[in-house]
Amino acid sequence: MIITETSNRSNSRWIQAGALLLAVAVLPLGLALAGEDDGKLARYRGMEARVQSAVEAGDVTPEQGQEKLARIHRRLFGAEMRIAAAEKELAAKVSAGEIEEADAEVRLAEMNEHLARRERGEDTGQADAEDVGRRIRAAVQAGELTPEEAREKLQGIRKR
Repeated sequence: MIITETSNRSNSRWIQAGALLLAVAVLPLGLALAGEDDGKLARYRGMEARVQSAVEAGDVTPEQGQEKLARIHRRLFGAEMRIAAAEKELAAKVSAGEIEEADAEVRLAEMNEHLARRERGEDTGQADAEDVGRRIRAAVQAGELTPEEAREKLQGIRKR
């Protein structure tokens, strides 16, 4: 063992203090983000238990219970599933050379922003329906759709 007048303890104390500060700063962020996903999952599990008890009580058939759970799952997790599918589709288009990577990133950013607005309650989807209506009318004027096809599409949008 070598005995010196200077100690290496001060450096290790600074490293320990830095690690503690980093943990204190980052840990709440991770817990907050995890809590969001757990909230949706917890709601789904609660609804799943209620549907299961309704099936066991004979209030609904097992098929009806499965349909209800599928609707609940789509409502809670549908947006994330659509974004994941869009990511795969855009990645395939980029690798095929159909679009550039920057365009794919812009599209994904727009989808994520749209999802965030909907979750905050700022976007009810009404503006999207109006935009689709304008595009359908433009397609009729351009001769790409017949007036009857346009009516069917607009009725389908209104039903949603």
